[in-house]
Amino acid sequence: MTCVTLDPMNKNKLFRRILIGGMLLMAAGVIISIIHHYQLRAAVNQYRAELKAKGDLVELSQAVPPPVAPEKDGAALLMQAIELLNKDSSLLTTNYATSMKMVAPGRVLVASRQPQVTDFETTNSWEAISAALQQNQKALDLLSRMAERPEVDFKMQYGKGFEDVSSFAVLNLSSVKKSVQYLSLAGLVDLHAGDSAAAITKTRSMLALTAAVQDERLMLSELVSLAMVSFANSLTWEILQSRDLTEAQLASLQSDYEKLNFLTGYEHALTMEQCCGDICLDRWRQSNAALQAELAAWTSARAEFGLADAPPGPLGRARQTVQMYLWRYWWSYSDELRALHGYEVLQQTVREIKRADSRLTAFQHQEAGLNLLGISKLNDEPGSPTYVSSLFSEPVELHAFLSKSISVHAGAGQRVMMFETARQIVITAIALKRYQLQHGQWPDQLAELVPQYLPAVPQDALTGHPLPYHRKLDGTLLLYSAGNDGVDNGGDPTLTKDTGSTSFYWLNPKAHDWVWPQPATPAEIDAFYQSEQRRRH
Repeated sequence: MTCVTLDPMNKNKLFRRILIGGMLLMAAGVIISIIHHYQLRAAVNQYRAELKAKGDLVELSQAVPPPVAPEKDGAALLMQAIELLNKDSSLLTTNYATSMKMVAPGRVLVASRQPQVTDFETTNSWEAISAALQQNQKALDLLSRMAERPEVDFKMQYGKGFEDVSSFAVLNLSSVKKSVQYLSLAGLVDLHAGDSAAAITKTRSMLALTAAVQDERLMLSELVSLAMVSFANSLTWEILQSRDLTEAQLASLQSDYEKLNFLTGYEHALTMEQCCGDICLDRWRQSNAALQAELAAWTSARAEFGLADAPPGPLGRARQTVQMYLWRYWWSYSDELRALHGYEVLQQTVREIKRADSRLTAFQHQEAGLNLLGISKLNDEPGSPTYVSSLFSEPVELHAFLSKSISVHAGAGQRVMMFETARQIVITAIALKRYQLQHGQWPDQLAELVPQYLPAVPQDALTGHPLPYHRKLDGTLLLYSAGNDGVDNGGDPTLTKDTGSTSFYWLNPKAHDWVWPQPATPAEIDAFYQSEQRRRH
C-alpha cells in the first residue's frame, strides 16, 4: 500500500481553497438572504399599494372615530358613576340576578312577576335587592342620564398601537359592563314596582353605553358591546311583558336599537385593528427590546387564563433570540403579507353580507379564502368562549405571530352576526308590540308594520329572507330566525341532537332556530326549579 503525502505547499493551497470556498458560500448565503429580505419587503409594499389604490387600506387618521361634541359627551357622568359603583359593598357584588331567564326551549320566566328575585345560584327578596340598589342610587341616577348624553370620549391614544396597556385601561370595559348590569337589575325592580317608564329609561341608557363602547372601534370593545346589549335585550323582553306600556315609550326604545349596527362596528374594528397592528409591527421590527416586551406580555396573558408556559432554559432563550432575529428580517414579512390577505378576506366578507343581506354564503367564501391562506388552522379552539382567551390559546409562534389574530377576528365575526340578527328580532318584537297596543291584536303578517312601525319588512340577517313570523290561534306570536345553520325548522327552539349543551339560551348556536321566546307556563317553571334542585344535589 502506497501512502501519498502532500507537501506543505500543497497543503496550504488546499486549505486556502477550502477557506475561500467557505467564504464564498457564506458570502453567497448573506447576499441571497439580503436579496430575499428585500424581495419580501417589495412584495408587502406592492400589495399594500394595491390595497390602498382600491381604498381597502386606510391611514390611522381615517380610521379614528369622529370627535365627540362636548354637549353630547357623557364621559363625566359615566366616570362619576363608575367611581361610585367601584365602592359598592352591597349584596349586588355577589348576588346578581338576571332578567329573561330561560327555563325551557323558547320559554322564559317573567322575573319581575316572581315573588322573589332568583338567579341560578342565589335567591333574594325584592326588598333586599331594592335596598342594595338604593345604596347605589346616585350612581344609577348618573347612568340613567346617559341617554341624554349618548356619546363618550374615552381619550383613546390610537397612535400608540397596542403596546401601551394604559391606552386600553382608560376604556374601563369591565366597569362599563358592570354599570350596564346594575342598570339591568334596577330596571327589573322598576318593572316589579309597575314602573315600565323608568325601566325603559334605564334600557335606553344601557343602549347608549353599548353604542359608546362600540364606537371605540377595537375588536375587544366590539365584543364587550355585544355582551352589554345582551343585558338590554333581556330587559327589553321583560318590558314587553308589562301592562302599562305606551306606544310612544316603545317608539323611543326602538329608535335607539335602530341606531346600533354591529356589522358596521365590526367593520370599523377590523380597520382599527389593522392600523394599530401596523404601528406595533414597525416598532417590533426596529427594536429587539420592544419585540421581547410583546412576547413577555403574551406569556403573561396566557398565564392569566391558566395557560402558564414553562420558563425557557438557556437553550430556549438562545433559540428565541435567533427566532426574533429571523422574524424581524424575514419571517415577519411573509406573515405580514398573509395577514394583509386575511384582513382583505374579512373585509370582503363584510361587504358581501351588506350587499346580499345574507351571511351564509359570505362566511362560506370567507372560510375558503382563509383556508387557501392557511389561516383557518391557526385557531385550534374555534369554540373558545372569549375573544381574548382564543387569541392567547397557544404559545407564541413567530411564523404566525401576525396572522393568528385573523383567525380570531373571523370567529368574532360569527358572534357579531348572531347579535346583529338578535337586534333585528328585538326591533321587530318592539314594533309588533306597538302595533298590538294600537290595534288590540297582533298583525297577520309583518308587512302590516310597514311603514308606520318599520321602514321595510325586516330581514333575517342569516338568510337574507324576511324574518319568519306567524300569529298563533292562542293569542301569542312566533317570531324567529333560521338560526346558525340557516335552515328554517319552522320555529323549533330545541337544540340539535349532536350537541352536549343544556343551555336554553335562545341564541344558542346549536338551536334549530333562534326563537323570540314566550312566557313560560307555571308547570314549565316548576319543572325547571325541580331540575335545578336535582342538579345541585
